[in-house]
Amino acid sequence: MDKTRHPQLEQAAAALTATVFAPALVLSGGDRVAAKDLATAAGAVAPPTRVQRSPRLRTTHGHHLEVPGTPLEVVAQWIDWMARSSDMTTVRLNGIDFNYQRSGSGPRLLFLNGSGGTLAESAPLLAFLARHFDVAAFDQRGLGRTGLPDSPYAMADLAADAAALADHLGWERFRLLGVSFGGMVAQELAVTAPDRIERLALLCTSPGGAGGSSFPLHTLVDMAPADRAALYTRILDTRFTPEWLAGHDADRALTAGLVERSAPQKSDQVLNGEALQMAARSGHDVYERLPRVDCPTLVAAGRYDGIAPPENSAAIGKQIPYAELRLFDGGHLFFIQDPAAFPEIIRFLTAD
Repeated sequence: MDKTRHPQLEQAAAALTATVFAPALVLSGGDRVAAKDLATAAGAVAPPTRVQRSPRLRTTHGHHLEVPGTPLEVVAQWIDWMARSSDMTTVRLNGIDFNYQRSGSGPRLLFLNGSGGTLAESAPLLAFLARHFDVAAFDQRGLGRTGLPDSPYAMADLAADAAALADHLGWERFRLLGVSFGGMVAQELAVTAPDRIERLALLCTSPGGAGGSSFPLHTLVDMAPADRAALYTRILDTRFTPEWLAGHDADRALTAGLVERSAPQKSDQVLNGEALQMAARSGHDVYERLPRVDCPTLVAAGRYDGIAPPENSAAIGKQIPYAELRLFDGGHLFFIQDPAAFPEIIRFLTAD
C-alpha cells in the first residue's frame, strides 16, 4: 500500500482499531457485523483485506460485541480503500480549499465532526450514516486535507463554512448532526440560519456562557504525555478509574485507542490547525441565542461525561423550544458505549 497518499493513515488506523470499528459493529444493530458490511453500505463490494474478528469483549452494559482484532496495516488499507471508494473532492469556500465527502441516499444530512476529527478517522461512521442519509461531511479548516487558514477565526466562521458547503451542494434545507465540537458548530449554524435546519441532533456538547462550557481541552496540550493521557481518561468517562478499566475490557480498549491516537508525532501544520480550532472553541458561547432554533432537536449526552457534562446538555434543552433531552449510559463517547444510543439518534433524524 502506498501510504504517501494519506500521511495520517497510521494515526487514524490506530484510533479506529479500538474506537470506531467496535462502535460501527454496535451501531449496525448486532454483535456480528464485520467491516465488509460497512463496505457494502458505502456502495462498494468489499474491503481489500479480510478482517478477522477477535474474541468477544464485555461492555459496560453486560452486552457482548465482536471487535475485529486487526493489525494496524490492515486497518490502514481499509481506510485507504474507503477514501478511494467515496465521493471525496475539494471545493474552495470562504477563501479556503475544503476537503469534503458526500455519499449515500435519503434525507440530506450534514455531519460535523469533533475536535481534531477528520474524514479519514470518521470513514466507518460516515459509511453507516450513508445507509440512512444523503450525508455530507468535511475536514474543518486546518484539519485533514482542508487548507490551513492564515489567521485566527471564530465559531461563526466555522458555521459559515458549513453553510457554504450546503450552498455548494444545492441544499437549501437539511438535517444537521454535530458531535462534541461539531455540536458547538451546529448550534452556531442553527441560531444563525434556523430556517435551513429541518432536524438537529446535538451529541455530547455544550452551549457555552451561562449554560456551561466543555472542558478546556487546550490546557492538555502542554502536559506530559502520561499526565495528559491519565487526565483525558478520567474526563472521557468519570467512571474510568484504573480499577474500573481493569474489570472492563472494552472500555480499556477504547481508552487505549484514544491515547494511541494522540501519541504519533504531528506535523507543524496539523499542530497549527488544531491550535486554531482550540482557540475558536474557547470562545464558544451560543447559550442566549439558542431560543432562535425552531426545529425539532435531540440533545443527547452521556451520564458520565466529564468533557461535556450532562448538565450542559440539559441547559441546551431548556433553551431550545422544541428540544428533547436524552441521557445514555456512557461518557463523552456514549454513542459508542451504549448500543441504544445511535439507533435512537437515527430514528430521530429520519423522522418526518
